Amino acid sequence: MNLFAAFVFALAAAASLARADDEGKKAADAFQGEWKVLQFTKLGRDNPEVVKQGKVVIAGEKLTFTADEENVLVFTLDPAASPPAIDLKRPDGKQLILGIYKLEKDKLTICF
Repeated sequence: MNLFAAFVFALAAAASLARADDEGKKAADAFQGEWKVLQFTKLGRDNPEVVKQGKVVIAGEKLTFTADEENVLVFTLDPAASPPAIDLKRPDGKQLILGIYKLEKDKLTICF
């Protein structure tokens, strides 16, 4: 591969990443605010206690899920993925949770 071809490829890849970052930022902006938990299912079972107590607050890149305890996670979005992807991790970086999401008007669904 000659140098010119490598340079053009690098520019195309950088432009693609910039567009993905912009899309991710737009999607993250739509996530901001406080969300009421309408349904919580774990291992195929609904959990009405989490629905009663639960809330999700998204500020910046932090997602705070509160039910019986508070869990703070840092998230990144990939809205160009099919389905759109969300990566959640603890602030200390020790655990990565891969998931998908769907945002329809005022309803946010996250599965992981």
